[in-house]
Amino acid sequence: MGAVFVLGTYALGMAVMMVAVTLLAAVGRAGLLRRLSGRTGRVSRAAGALLVVAGLAQIYLYVFDFDWLGGLRALGLM
Repeated sequence: MGAVFVLGTYALGMAVMMVAVTLLAAVGRAGLLRRLSGRTGRVSRAAGALLVVAGLAQIYLYVFDFDWLGGLRALGLM
């Protein structure tokens, strides 16, 4: 019974957030578009930086933390 309550609470919280974001986007769309259109370059660079960091984290985890998967052997370091 506890798991059903947790799942229901999670679903309700997500639904409330989605409705709130949808309503805010519908109401403030023109102003939001004006503000975001000038920042598309920064957003693109930030997204690229996040992708690089995520890739480096995956490489680190593969080589050092998950050696049982053969990370160091795959690189010829062992």
